[in-house]
Amino acid sequence: MKTIKRFIIFIAIIFIVGGSIVLAFAIKNNAFAQKERIDKTYEIDGEFQNISVIINVDDFELKLSTDGKNKLVCQEYDKMPHETSVSDNCLNVLGKDERKWYEKIFVFEWNFKPIKSILYLNKDTFNNIVVDASTGNFVIGNEFTFENADLKLSTGNLEFNAKLTNDLKAKVSTGSVYFKNVDCKNVELKSSTGLISVENMNCEKFKSEGSTGSIKLTNVIAENEMEVVASTGDIYLKEVDSKKIYAKVSTGNIRGVILTPKIFTTTVKTGHANVPSNPSADLANGECILYASTGNIDVSIK
Repeated sequence: MKTIKRFIIFIAIIFIVGGSIVLAFAIKNNAFAQKERIDKTYEIDGEFQNISVIINVDDFELKLSTDGKNKLVCQEYDKMPHETSVSDNCLNVLGKDERKWYEKIFVFEWNFKPIKSILYLNKDTFNNIVVDASTGNFVIGNEFTFENADLKLSTGNLEFNAKLTNDLKAKVSTGSVYFKNVDCKNVELKSSTGLISVENMNCEKFKSEGSTGSIKLTNVIAENEMEVVASTGDIYLKEVDSKKIYAKVSTGNIRGVILTPKIFTTTVKTGHANVPSNPSADLANGECILYASTGNIDVSIK
């Protein structure tokens, strides 16, 4: 027993000494540096129909250009520049981090607002947009039209109001997803922690999945199928419709209004289910399958 205790103490001492050395090295080379923001404008030359954005810590927004130029107007930190390029019919916007590991320790600034980047585009119609953002809020307004959108955000909120002709994919790890006035074919939304909110959408197939957070659908019409799954959180279905509606929640409630009569199938383990009586098959406009493990189901027909 004493040998084990001595070994544990020895390992602890090694960690303490090693941590102290690392801390001293970081302080010596970084000197508690203050981050200063630099205003930059990147002019973009060349023709492109696709957009790829990979950024680190920006609040990012797409806007129509007022001077006919494509450009990125942004703030950035020393050794954290942006890079823009056009190749293979694609505009690439890349946020780079060229700092050493010790330059990321004990760095502070008095301005607590996130840095802001705006991508100005001189036209409003593109083929595809791909976004992979680490930390920050990402906004795409209703001025733009894309064929497909594939959007990923680690920490922050995603707001997308553009027009789509084909498919929409969006995934947020920690943050919320907001879509409004978006029509497309296939929709796949996922949020680990945060709200998924969709308002005024017409599509062929809709799928939404949330781990911790609520899912709120308002005036969402999926022609063929609608699937909504939440682990912890409520599902709100306000004036939605589809030939087949499937909603499942582990801990939470399912509430809402569906536009047309359905054949209802409900399963509740802890709670109650309140849905309209099933009509005859020839009066039904599809089926609605609702499952709640711990929670209530309250759904009506408009």
